[in-house]
Amino acid sequence: MKARTATIAIISLLLGMSALSVGGRLYVDAQASKQSSGQHPRAKARKAESTPLPSVPAGQTKAPPLEGDGLIKQLQALMAIGNEADRTQGVLELVSHFKPEDWQRALSRETLQMMSKPGPTEAGSIADLIIAAWTEVDPEAAMEWSGAQGYRGFRVITAWIGKDPDAALDYLRDHMKNGNDGNVTAMVGKAIDALGDDLPRIARAIREVPEDCREFGPWRAQPQFGNLQPGDIKAFLDSLDPPFKFHGLDLLLRGLKDHEARLAVLREYPDAAQPWSYHPIYKEWPKSDLPAARQSVEQMEAGEAREAALRGLLTGLAREDDLSELFSTMRRFLDDISEEQMADLIAGAASNDNNRSGVRFIPDEAARPATPRPTTRNAAIALAEVPGIQSEALREQLYRHIIEGWLVEDRNAAKEWLGRNELPERLRKEFGE
Repeated sequence: MKARTATIAIISLLLGMSALSVGGRLYVDAQASKQSSGQHPRAKARKAESTPLPSVPAGQTKAPPLEGDGLIKQLQALMAIGNEADRTQGVLELVSHFKPEDWQRALSRETLQMMSKPGPTEAGSIADLIIAAWTEVDPEAAMEWSGAQGYRGFRVITAWIGKDPDAALDYLRDHMKNGNDGNVTAMVGKAIDALGDDLPRIARAIREVPEDCREFGPWRAQPQFGNLQPGDIKAFLDSLDPPFKFHGLDLLLRGLKDHEARLAVLREYPDAAQPWSYHPIYKEWPKSDLPAARQSVEQMEAGEAREAALRGLLTGLAREDDLSELFSTMRRFLDDISEEQMADLIAGAASNDNNRSGVRFIPDEAARPATPRPTTRNAAIALAEVPGIQSEALREQLYRHIIEGWLVEDRNAAKEWLGRNELPERLRKEFGE
């Protein structure tokens, strides 16, 4: 089980679900206008999504013609509205006149294609508003439609969780199977996200919904917990049997913001923890308190957990613009780092082909920053670390890798460095051309 869950965990790091679309956000904002401003944001969202659609007073607004091509004309008129708030209100007013058959007409593939055409008015959000509104009126019909279409089910389940979480979880458990290109696992993840700090229902989602998604569904969640109390956390984890406890622990580690709170959970439930669970904590910690993160690693006992924590710490530092702290930390833990790991960190320092990857000679497109980081400064810093590598072949590889990238990005600075520093004779001739 451990090997499999570790593999899943690594895969899960590559998987991400974006937040609700602009349309869904506007719908929630429109519904939330009457709610108290002192509540937790997720509580507001859940109340907003469960608030009935605004009704149109009889005789005040004439029902728009929806027969024939009337619905398309109404939607085209809404797409032409530039103001988001006005467009949102227009959609809510339109759907208040819908008959049961109008929902699917408004969300047919042809209509969705029309609404998704690029334009300055973000027309695609209209479809999300309609889906959220349909979920308010008839969530089971909206879910059946989304399943038949093969997409957008996560928008339905998010709105349904806000309206009636137990009914939504019942539906997932009783009706959904993971035969829709992974869409159901995404919906389970979205359901967990929408539950916010409701740990008892999150435990239910992990245990019950649905059977063939219990192992992968939680990995699709992106939880953001608020002010969870230690007693609530303990009750949550104690309610889960293995391997579900493992998933609950992982959700807490990803959703809790405080590093000490996450470490406390790991210490409390060592049997459910995996060594790699320490990696993301220490990867993020340097951004807020590098001295504390270093000290914490130093105080850990030797073993796989310490190795994972140190790897996370160095990986986090390898993604910073200034790599001075990376190499000072690396030297601080020389007894814990192999020469190959040192070479990885040094090689990832300069070239934009490897920018922020921390991996030797392997480009990492996902890790590219929006703007190039200061290559010249970091190349010089990295080259100063190369003499500490004992392997002559590895030293030569590192010199060649860093200098070649530096020459492409800042030839004058690289040439100036070559004129002031010693290199093996073979490399000196190679770069002296």
